[in-house]
Amino acid sequence: MSGKAGPCTTISAKFFGDGPRRNYSGERDNSKLSYQYEYEFSIVFSDTLDVVYFESQNLKFRSVPTSQNSDLLSNATEWDIHAKQSSTIEDNKIICSYEIEQLKIDRINGPIAGAYNRFDRQEEQSVRDLIISLLNNNRMNDPGKPIISFFEFLFTGIGEVTIDFSRNKTLNVVPGVAKRSEDSTIPSIINENGAGLTATLYALYQASSIFQPPATTDHSTLVPKENVTDSNSIPADNTFFEIVEYLKMVNEDVLDLWVEKDVLSNSATVFLSMKSQGGTFEMPMYLLSDGTVKWLALVTAIHGNSLVSAIEEPENFVHPSIQGEILNLLREIFTPQEGDEEEQKFVLVSTHSETLLNFAEPSEIIVVRMESGATRTRRPRNIQEVRDAIRETGFGLGYMYISGILENS
Repeated sequence: MSGKAGPCTTISAKFFGDGPRRNYSGERDNSKLSYQYEYEFSIVFSDTLDVVYFESQNLKFRSVPTSQNSDLLSNATEWDIHAKQSSTIEDNKIICSYEIEQLKIDRINGPIAGAYNRFDRQEEQSVRDLIISLLNNNRMNDPGKPIISFFEFLFTGIGEVTIDFSRNKTLNVVPGVAKRSEDSTIPSIINENGAGLTATLYALYQASSIFQPPATTDHSTLVPKENVTDSNSIPADNTFFEIVEYLKMVNEDVLDLWVEKDVLSNSATVFLSMKSQGGTFEMPMYLLSDGTVKWLALVTAIHGNSLVSAIEEPENFVHPSIQGEILNLLREIFTPQEGDEEEQKFVLVSTHSETLLNFAEPSEIIVVRMESGATRTRRPRNIQEVRDAIRETGFGLGYMYISGILENS
């Protein structure tokens, strides 16, 4: 048997990025070099072999003077390294093969660069052959291993690609953690469990102090900001007011939100102004419901941080009526804007909520289940039939999943 390993699910993706080179402590490198890369791959989840492996990988990387880093990646034709990997199945074994499309020997500067000193710098083919030989080594020839991990030893800058991937966040907000007062001087980054929400809101509140709130309260007109919670240096803008509008969208009693700092302890606390039957009153954020705090944390992290790549069970603590707004928010942030169709974004959401599924589109879901000790994933086979069934019966995707109709579609 050759080809793919029988019944399987394939996920394909392409990532690209650029930025300043950094040393291993995370500080900006003084070499005045920036990096650019494209990394494309297909991952196969094989039901027959009960294994996950790379069917193909395509890595392009180059270092460029920082002054040229604004050059569009789509125009790039020359790379320090352009390598490919592909896998086939032979006799129920995964066989990897590798190709080096482009290689600039004079750019090899990694920890094992000395291994190439015995080659004349003009003997490019000899170096290519050696690299292919190393990749085919039993320890290196792993179909489940990204080729990035090998080329880090040849080109130190490729570590930037790994850093880009490792910085992506999986949010699983714990309201009790997100509610806490925090030191206003800590980095304005919302962590996976929601810690850092108060510090981030404080930084945003300070950055917005020179602005007046936007005249509109229609959240659909708000434009998300990139990387707001990525560092302490948050630019002055109206992101804070935009987040407040999202909060008002799910709680009509909210009039305003602000952050106060204790000058002696540097502790920051979030306060809200709320409507009541007798007028208005003020309250600290830690008295808000868990669902409202979780919504605020999700909005702040997603709206301001493009590094969020996954959200675990966003329905926990959240009122059913808000669950649909979570999906609307994700579509608003991660759907490419007009003119940016090539800049594809995505976020993975795991859920057990029938209610949340009712707000989803059939084309957005992947069904995951455990069978014979292995995790199986697949999309609905006939998305249009599922849409027709929903329209004709009035039942949503949640019912289709609970009843088993979705898995049999």
